Amino acid sequence: MFEQKHFYYSFAHTPTDHARRHWLHIHSVGWVACRSDYDVERRAFYGYQLLYVIRGKGHIHLHESDEGEFVAEAGDVVLLNLTDGHRYFADNRDPWEFIWVHFGGVSAIEYYRQLEAGRTPITHTGRSSQNKGSESRLFKRVFDLFRAPDAPKLAIDAKAHSLVTRILSDLIVIRVEAQMTTSPLPTASDSPDAIRRGIQYIERCYMHPLTLQEIAHHASLSPYHFAREFKRATDYSVMGYLHEFRMAQAKRLLRESELSIREIGEKVGFPDQSYFGMRFKQHEHMTPSDYRNEYQGEVGLPDESPEALRESASETEEPSPSD
Repeated sequence: MFEQKHFYYSFAHTPTDHARRHWLHIHSVGWVACRSDYDVERRAFYGYQLLYVIRGKGHIHLHESDEGEFVAEAGDVVLLNLTDGHRYFADNRDPWEFIWVHFGGVSAIEYYRQLEAGRTPITHTGRSSQNKGSESRLFKRVFDLFRAPDAPKLAIDAKAHSLVTRILSDLIVIRVEAQMTTSPLPTASDSPDAIRRGIQYIERCYMHPLTLQEIAHHASLSPYHFAREFKRATDYSVMGYLHEFRMAQAKRLLRESELSIREIGEKVGFPDQSYFGMRFKQHEHMTPSDYRNEYQGEVGLPDESPEALRESASETEEPSPSD
């Protein structure tokens, strides 16, 4: 058993003036494998912090939040505004290991607000190993960018800006798609019963060939009246909603399953693989195979083995102020 409180690698960075003025810029990055007594609490710091959980569990408490304690697990991403009081600590039974990115920039606050991270700091990028790949790759690329810098400082800042922007944008997409998976459009309690019945029928039977007439029949309205009321309530056409829901399910299966492209197409209502590929590319601007290659799979840090880093990691008694 190791006696150190935690094992870590961290890299500090001083961004260029151009990066400070115009881009999301990085102050420091690092990797931490924690013992059960790892605990960080701050009243205030500066900038923002992203944490990608590689394995284990961690607990987050926001001093100004009434939501209680949040639990982050493998595949989750945490976004913190470090100017607000906060605490995060390792689970005593399953201590976490994570990559952290300490960053700033004029647009950081807008991403923070868009993600409502002050209320819900954790984004679940997927609990299955197949769905952890994209974010783990992006965080590893940020780590490697500063682990062995081999480019001029401005180029490094430009790459860092691109990667952090991609991570934050992905978090927004993941949250929106999570809402789409359960209910891709608003189904407020004051929505007409007929519209709710139609949406429920779509989400239950989306894998089958559906027509406006069939959906309207289950909503107990004429096709014309149902289509008009559906558009008014959701801002989507009936068939547009069906297509969006099918695409959301297709992306989920591409990330989380080992099914073939043909099988996924069939499961979401596209028995013709060529037609599925065409519609998917129109929707996502990439083929289903490219989407799977981009978002599926898990990447460890580094070389799938934390022990390699632990053997040479520096011993520390207190957490680094940036980790």
